[in-house]
Amino acid sequence: MATALRWTAARYPGRRAVGGPAPLTYAEWDARTERVAHALHELGAPEGSRAGLLLAGESPLRRFTSPLRRRA
Repeated sequence: MATALRWTAARYPGRRAVGGPAPLTYAEWDARTERVAHALHELGAPEGSRAGLLLAGESPLRRFTSPLRRRA
């Protein structure tokens, strides 16, 4: 999934990836996932490890990134 997102973000950075009340382009979505990956690494997740996230009712990663920024 990460490879596909990076590939799409590199080729179509301005295209809408996520709709709804707070739409994101592929470039914006890729940047958010990178921030989450770095935050998880800082919290002890080894590089290359996998993580499962349950996100409900909001834009992807919006709820998840806020608490991580406070800790980092």
